[in-house]
Amino acid sequence: MNDPKEQNYFFEEAIKTLRTNIQFAGMDVKTITFTSCYPNEGKSNVVFQLACEIGKMGKRVLLLDADIRKSTFVSRYSVKQKVLGLSQYLSGQVKVRDIIY
Repeated sequence: MNDPKEQNYFFEEAIKTLRTNIQFAGMDVKTITFTSCYPNEGKSNVVFQLACEIGKMGKRVLLLDADIRKSTFVSRYSVKQKVLGLSQYLSGQVKVRDIIY
């Protein structure tokens, strides 16, 4: 299983399976949290791909990056504008619309 295409296929299928399981969890599920004990376990990648899959279903998705110290999304997805974040919002410095990209 060293073939990158095969690995990518299995990853995509796992994301779709996760999406389907979340769908069957019920209509009252509004928040999903991903966490782990160690850095670099793939949380950001899994969360982003899952958000994309849910969005493809026509659902509204807000992906909240709460990693204040070491965010990966800004650099990984080339956000070009000035980045304001969760800590500025929580401390009342900016409005929620200012931290959505």
